[in-house]
Amino acid sequence: MIILTLVNVILISFEADVSFPFSAFLPTMLTAVGQAGAAEGSSAWRIVGLILAAFPILIYAGCWILAKKYRVFLLIALILFVFDTLLLLLFSFGGGVSMWIDIVFHIWVLLSLFAGVKAWRKLSTLKEVAYGTGPTS
Repeated sequence: MIILTLVNVILISFEADVSFPFSAFLPTMLTAVGQAGAAEGSSAWRIVGLILAAFPILIYAGCWILAKKYRVFLLIALILFVFDTLLLLLFSFGGGVSMWIDIVFHIWVLLSLFAGVKAWRKLSTLKEVAYGTGPTS
């Protein structure tokens, strides 16, 4: 998702006629808004859109890297992707088939992140019981 989002941001920046549906919505939307602002007049909008789009991509990448050691970043990624999905749903009406593919992809990512958070919680509970620090000890 992170890589395809980055690819989409680059494709939108170069005004390509193709994009991938398997990406986060917020960075692509921010890039598109920057492109639209640049088309209206000031090319600074393009730079602002790209800078703003970089933040969510970097946050997702950071969560992916840090979740390997600190499982709380799974929860952070889940919360951020819920926000991204809500934005997608807010702006998806009348988007056609590609929007439905994106919605299904977002649901799949949400379910995957939720399963990861659930497994993390279960692992934490098992560790508490094993080490005698949990409520059942």
